[in-house]
Amino acid sequence: MSTLHASAPWDLGIIGSGSAAFAAALEARARGASVVLIERDALGGTCVNVGCVPSKALLVAAHRRSLAASAYPGLGAETLPIDHDELAAGVRGVVSSLVKRKYRDLAERMGIDVRYGTARFVSDETVSVGGDELTARRWIIATGAHAVLPSVDGLDPAELWTSTDALTALEIPARVAIIGAGSIGLELATAYSGLGARVHLIESTPQAVASAPLELTGALVEHLRASGVAVALTTTVGSAQATTSGWLLQLQGPEGATQVEVDRVIAAVGRRPTTENLGLETVGVELGARGEVVVDATMRTSNRGIWAAGDVTGGPQYVYVAAAQGALAARNALSDGDEHFDDRAIPAVVFTDPPLAQVGLTLDEAQHQGYDAESTTFSFADLPRAIVEHATEGLAVMVAERTSGRLLGVHLWGVNAAEVIQSAVLALRTNLTISDLATTWAPYLTASEALRLAAQSFTTDVANLSCCA
Repeated sequence: MSTLHASAPWDLGIIGSGSAAFAAALEARARGASVVLIERDALGGTCVNVGCVPSKALLVAAHRRSLAASAYPGLGAETLPIDHDELAAGVRGVVSSLVKRKYRDLAERMGIDVRYGTARFVSDETVSVGGDELTARRWIIATGAHAVLPSVDGLDPAELWTSTDALTALEIPARVAIIGAGSIGLELATAYSGLGARVHLIESTPQAVASAPLELTGALVEHLRASGVAVALTTTVGSAQATTSGWLLQLQGPEGATQVEVDRVIAAVGRRPTTENLGLETVGVELGARGEVVVDATMRTSNRGIWAAGDVTGGPQYVYVAAAQGALAARNALSDGDEHFDDRAIPAVVFTDPPLAQVGLTLDEAQHQGYDAESTTFSFADLPRAIVEHATEGLAVMVAERTSGRLLGVHLWGVNAAEVIQSAVLALRTNLTISDLATTWAPYLTASEALRLAAQSFTTDVANLSCCA
């Protein structure tokens, strides 16, 4: 039973129902607090409904189809037909199952009071929802983020697809332009291309995934081009003209003006915190330059009775970060605690094929922060697992402090990189050195050997090692 303020019907109110919101709700219920959770759209938020889950389901389908189309010694290539309706139904089935099991049924089982409607603060402890007023002693804002739409002359924003639109419709256009080569754009390009679409990926800057080392993203872009994706860097969409089947886009790039005709245009230029129409000005919650809720290290806002967590705070937009912040916010809100969010060694994965995964600092970031840092680049051409899979195009970039040898960052692009990065996370969290990694056991013929070999490459030419040395 809760021992919090008895005059409020709920101990904790949460606006939103995604990862941050549900983690906060579960943490609060585990502490015996009463919880009301308010959702204006789909229970479970972006990730499970129109983000991580459906996109990864499409990527799995694209990967399996691509594998079939790639010959292996002794095995011929096969082009698999696609039943688009069945594919879409399968993806929606996965989404529906997870929403039911991990959100709807869980909320009922754990005693979380879910209300639907748009919430707006009317006082420090009260929000209005569809004409009703709900009161809680403490509140957490977990409303997530929404897609940013670029301005393209001749193209009504309503005609643009966002990733949400793409992953709701689950159509595979024959020809598609994707504006933006960050993680969302790259994953959609990989999925659509693997499922048979002709993809044009357009990025205004000189590099895809600006947070990654250039050698990795450069190799990734060349791999995409070799697989049929038309990648245009340092290129903008000047204008669009409607055609009988889609759009004729006028592009401006390093080689001058070009044009492409597509059936769909998808905007993947980023996501902005969702803070509109919440009445935050009424309760004195400060917003930042991009509309994010400003929080301190405890996830508390400028209003002492309101916390915020997840994408709405403008931090790293990863579902696991949102969950950690939500749980932390609930603990602090219910106890007036001062526990700080631990942002050490947060991994990032872009689920291209093969994937790109990172944790820690790049060499430039380490040097900018004052480290006497060095790095090494290890080619998957020397990774036995990659050789066996005929997938040697990968790279590993490892960054370390020169004097102590302490690991500062690991950046991988190649076979099973998304799985291997967890070992690098643990290495960073426990302050391992390059020597530690170079002498740690690694099972032969696994992708995890990449970490050991990359560490060895600081002092040894790994091309001159035998398979298991």
